[in-house]
Amino acid sequence: MASATFTEIISLLACRLEEVERFDGMLNDYVDDEGKKGNGYIYKTTNSFGDPILKEHPAVRLREKAIRHAHSLLAELGLTQSAAQKVGMAKQGKGKNEFEDI
Repeated sequence: MASATFTEIISLLACRLEEVERFDGMLNDYVDDEGKKGNGYIYKTTNSFGDPILKEHPAVRLREKAIRHAHSLLAELGLTQSAAQKVGMAKQGKGKNEFEDI
């Protein structure tokens, strides 16, 4: 069970956001084997036949997973747009009209 101040969720959220920043840095500061700055989201390699292929960097998936988890934590705390809209909504229903008898 979470504490009254949601300390555990907030600290986990901070860790996940730090991971996103770290993966962003890793992907955006990519330098290829020839020393040229390149796109860190994909890299060149060869398959088992020796043909050149492009592969997705493993940090891309890890970054996406961290972003999804951070978003779910934000939603749990009510800090997303959709969660904020749900908080203030009154329940719809037919109630008795106080002025019906007048």
